[in-house]
Amino acid sequence: MLRAVWSTDGHRIWIYRRLLSVDRSGFVQALKGAVTPGSPVEAGLAPEEQVLVYDVERDSGTVVWRAPSTEAHVEGLAPLGSHRVLVLVTELKPDQPRRQTLLRLSARGERAAVVASFEDSTTVSLLAHTDASVAVPKVALVELGPVHRVLLASWSGVQPSVEVPGVVSSKFSRGAFWVLTGAEGRWLRVDPATGAATEQAPPPDEEELPLAWETVSPARGQGARPARLLWIGLQSGPDDAAGRFLLSADAGEVAAVAPNSSAVVYVVDGVALVRELYPVPMETLQRQKREAAEAVALSRARQLGTAMMMFAADHDGVLPQDAADIAPYLRNRDYLDGFVFTAQGLRIKDLADPARTEIGYFPFEGGQRIVVFADGSAKKRP
Repeated sequence: MLRAVWSTDGHRIWIYRRLLSVDRSGFVQALKGAVTPGSPVEAGLAPEEQVLVYDVERDSGTVVWRAPSTEAHVEGLAPLGSHRVLVLVTELKPDQPRRQTLLRLSARGERAAVVASFEDSTTVSLLAHTDASVAVPKVALVELGPVHRVLLASWSGVQPSVEVPGVVSSKFSRGAFWVLTGAEGRWLRVDPATGAATEQAPPPDEEELPLAWETVSPARGQGARPARLLWIGLQSGPDDAAGRFLLSADAGEVAAVAPNSSAVVYVVDGVALVRELYPVPMETLQRQKREAAEAVALSRARQLGTAMMMFAADHDGVLPQDAADIAPYLRNRDYLDGFVFTAQGLRIKDLADPARTEIGYFPFEGGQRIVVFADGSAKKRP
């Protein structure tokens, strides 16, 4: 298990991971199928939870916290500025009340310390955190218990903000926390500096690089298990599939774009990977897409022209009549999709100029065509 969140300036990544160390007894029981999900310790598997910080510029990582016991579990991480993070830990010990603790960790070697502890009668969850525009970083939490309320946490402590009937969702935008409360859909604006709350509709969402997951079926002959694809759109909106590029073909739903949009971190098979992103002007992107589409279309047309020449060699120099004639000469018959014949059954030796005699074409954007000629060549034509 692994989670990853960016620092507010995008220079560091805070990573939570859960490891299992297996002794010989646990390994033998695992081979026998005797390990049950509810009893990893009894089966000889000792889980260890850690929080690491990874410095993107230095390409180095450090473990800054280890769980004190196997009963302690990390519920979430929220960055405080560049080099600090708050970690919500839940501890479940046999015959003892559940305990939640908010810890503060630092990438600069400061010792972990408790910011706040919460009673068994309440349940606390992290909501959102401020961005780099705020002088004193804060994290919003919700406390559900006898009284439901929003809390604001900083490096030094926790302050109550406002009582709420419940929290549906939340975000940080335009210098404030926005909390959607209760079933009636009432929005509250919470000032991160004072904790004061006012009922107010949130501003429009700021433009972000949208991440989208898409499940697709594998090609025939590649197995029955669907592949999980992680896509990221660079210039389009969250609901627009155009302009996305494949980031990973097997990533899980753990991914986040850096606050400055310079990179994305995602998880593949329990490993956190960082990929840099580069801004591309829209005109350049569209031109590159057109050039790539043209290259693909020309490649298909040339392979089709080669198949026609192979057919003619087997049939006394006579070119094919239709797609059915060419299909046996193509490795991928999908290359015929969309091809339009303009001449059939011509004899090459009867043509004055095969290189200028059109056999057929693929329609292309802008009313243009990718034309196949009687000598097997292909060119783009109006």
